[in-house]
Amino acid sequence: MTGTGTTIKDMTGVGVKGLRPMMFGLAVILVSTLLPPMGGITPQGWKALGILIFAIVFWASEVVEPAVTGVAILVLLPMLGILAYDETFLGMGTVMIWRLVGIFMVTEAIQKVGLDKRIAYKVLLLARGNVKKSLFLIVMLSYFFVFVVPGALSRTLLLATISLGILKAVDIHPPSNVGKFLFIAIPVIGLISSSSVIVGASVEVYAVTLFDALLGVKWTYFPWMIVNMPIGLITTVIVYFLLLRLFPPEIAELPGGKAFIEQELKQLGVMGRQEKLVLVLFIFLLFLWFADLSEKFPAELFMALVLFFPGLKVLEWKKSVKMVNWDIIILFGASTALAVGLQKSNVVAWMAEAALQGLGNLGPVGLALAVAVLTALIRLGMSSMTATVATLLPLVIIIANKLGINPTWLGMVCVVSSSMAFFIPSQSPNTLVTYAYGYYSARDLLRAALWLAPVYIFVSIALAYWYWPLVNLPLR
Repeated sequence: MTGTGTTIKDMTGVGVKGLRPMMFGLAVILVSTLLPPMGGITPQGWKALGILIFAIVFWASEVVEPAVTGVAILVLLPMLGILAYDETFLGMGTVMIWRLVGIFMVTEAIQKVGLDKRIAYKVLLLARGNVKKSLFLIVMLSYFFVFVVPGALSRTLLLATISLGILKAVDIHPPSNVGKFLFIAIPVIGLISSSSVIVGASVEVYAVTLFDALLGVKWTYFPWMIVNMPIGLITTVIVYFLLLRLFPPEIAELPGGKAFIEQELKQLGVMGRQEKLVLVLFIFLLFLWFADLSEKFPAELFMALVLFFPGLKVLEWKKSVKMVNWDIIILFGASTALAVGLQKSNVVAWMAEAALQGLGNLGPVGLALAVAVLTALIRLGMSSMTATVATLLPLVIIIANKLGINPTWLGMVCVVSSSMAFFIPSQSPNTLVTYAYGYYSARDLLRAALWLAPVYIFVSIALAYWYWPLVNLPLR
């Protein structure tokens, strides 16, 4: 505090805890510009490494919004001469970014007309008030909604809101094992389902761009789903039984639960013209995804465009443009530029050589396990899946190449493992949303995570080793 009563936070916008990582990150950038060539790293390499450390510190400490760190990366790369100005911003114009914009708008339309809620309530009605059946259906909805609502947080918000309404209607309050089960399962499955489809979350879209940029490997919707869907689906079923064991329901029936769902469906009314239109368009979009036709023309943007047509006008531009997550777009482009900068300055190759000193003797399974565990550990301090993959994936690809392992195979292990952000509530917006309801404690979440994470890693690596080679993703 100053003599006039003004604090550091008043002057800088951040407290002492935030000021320290900010000053450290800026100091790293300054020092990196002064270092001479040594240890196999060029001056350009030191600068690129400085930007990477700066980004990790800012992302992990969240001293500013992740997107602001992304903008800083876009400024620093050309300013320090790592990449040319136009080359730095190439990532902002990739096809995948505009696919994301279209997906955000289609998702808004689905939610605006209530199609997502109608599907969820219709499915939940099948349980007829039975608790275990209701829990199972919500768990499976959490998984299969990856095909309906791209975006882990959107899926979590939808199903958490519906579940909260049901619990309040039947007078179930904390502490309740039914509540613990639901509000831990929903964000966990929202996260682990993301890798099942290429548009499951922004990190998958980013990974596709990086696989193409670094390896020339072009992933499309159907092959990606064939490779990754079994991991998410098998783990989801295990999550149900595991959480049932950890948090056994105190009741067998939901008193009035069926009546509540019927009332909600009644309020939705019959399907209107706009809802039917969105349903038809979404089914058509699913067809384009499954047939891999969306790779040949901008299917997502086309669908979004139709929703703005006069006479239909499901969406309004001024409102819809605010629903696009521009933070993700900026982070996406910045992460792509950073990955290219690290590769061109040979920093990734240098880091890979250093990593090989400790990992060189591991076989493919041991290396996959090391990558999965390392990714999970880094996720403890980094809330952004995209930032985690941006940091690790280029390194994993180089290590795989050095050891004669298929870099796409090991890289995919890294992408799948980035979903493990369910150890503490603050790790992910998904867990924060349901934690705020007060139905479970941080200890409850950790207890579940200590069982769920090993299961997820085991299922992922087992399928990577035995199943992926059968679907054209060989180990070597």
